[in-house]
Amino acid sequence: MGLWTVLLVEDEENVRRFVRRNIQWGAYGFEVAGEASNGKEAWELMERLRPDAVISDIMMPIMDGTELLEKARESGMESVFIMLTCLQELKYAQTAMQHGAFNYILKASMTLESLHGELIRLDRELSRRNERLAKDRRPWFDALYSGLWESDFSVNNSLEADVWLQETYPHLALFSVFHGNMPLEPYELQLKNLFRSSKPAIVNEFKKYGQTTIFVWSRSPIHPEPVLDDFPYPIVYGLAQALDQLPAVWQCILNEWDSAWYENQVMNKKTLLHGPDLGRERLSADGPLVWSIEKELVQAFEESKIEQVKQRLYDLMELMKQQKTRWYVVKKAALRWDEQIRRLVYGSRMDDGDSAIIHASSHRKLLHILQSRFEAYYYESIQANNQRTDHSEINVILSYLHQYYYQEISLKSMSQLVSMDGHYLSGLFKKKTGDSMITYLHKLRIE
Repeated sequence: MGLWTVLLVEDEENVRRFVRRNIQWGAYGFEVAGEASNGKEAWELMERLRPDAVISDIMMPIMDGTELLEKARESGMESVFIMLTCLQELKYAQTAMQHGAFNYILKASMTLESLHGELIRLDRELSRRNERLAKDRRPWFDALYSGLWESDFSVNNSLEADVWLQETYPHLALFSVFHGNMPLEPYELQLKNLFRSSKPAIVNEFKKYGQTTIFVWSRSPIHPEPVLDDFPYPIVYGLAQALDQLPAVWQCILNEWDSAWYENQVMNKKTLLHGPDLGRERLSADGPLVWSIEKELVQAFEESKIEQVKQRLYDLMELMKQQKTRWYVVKKAALRWDEQIRRLVYGSRMDDGDSAIIHASSHRKLLHILQSRFEAYYYESIQANNQRTDHSEINVILSYLHQYYYQEISLKSMSQLVSMDGHYLSGLFKKKTGDSMITYLHKLRIE
């Protein structure tokens, strides 16, 4: 994930040279970003370089190490400080520790071995700090991610600025993986290998609508790698060189998924974006025509006209395709339709089958899922409403009558359906239901 940056601050040039030249910085995950001979020079470099760590002498001219540490903390800079001190200055090192220094090293006992050990401890501390900072900022990340799904989202208008994040991790990459309900964990290493950065990064992962979005916030420019052929899921990824570019890059990613969603090509998608492109404007799924067809859908279901239900579903999905509605907005609408019909069948009972809708991989697939689910709801509704008897053939006829009551139905056609004599069937039907078949059908049509 890259190298931590270190600023060396020491007024004795020979000490500074010894530390810089003799430590194997890269082997321990570090690089020297800059050097300064006093606290004032160091502060100017800190404002520009924003180093992860500062190794600083305590007693220096103009501004000493403790004053530098205090100034950094007052400004909100979270660089980790290690203080270099002499034995007679030990009380100043202890003061620096009280102000938040990570540790101090006595110059008299400083060796390469002790410095290497300190770098190991410093690497662990920086890693823990990175995890803590990411966790502390999780509400901000959540708000950012949720806002991206809103059509009018603007970073500047919708979120309180996180100045430290934007200044310390200015480079951002987005990786959007469409994996439905299949596990992504076995391929996380392959995902991490898709981006290279010379500096450490903060990585956030979010899941929604059958896809996972990975945000990589880096200290240095990110260089995406091509997706390997054996990566099993479709992926779209791109770069935002500044936070205010994020909405444009996100819209471009959504455009790519929209195209694949409607063309039934999601599972073949592996795309690296080369620049933000807002694309064409998308419409919502709540227009007057949508609501009109949706009302007809519910009415057709209430009237047990399953073929009309399927047709209305087709009309709704086709309308959204023509309007180029965002793929996830289509899923949100589908969840709403499904909820309406479920309530007709089960009352307030909820169903856990939403995942099939959420994880649908194409527009065509979602239509098939909806038509199949609504047909299943229909048959469950019929079964629940049918007058059941202890005679299997009569139950078959009852199911047929409830399903096709609006069509022409005769005693002859029913006798053929169950392979029974017409006269015998007529008497048996009245015996089991209390009504003749004609009367029963008439009541059903009135209801």
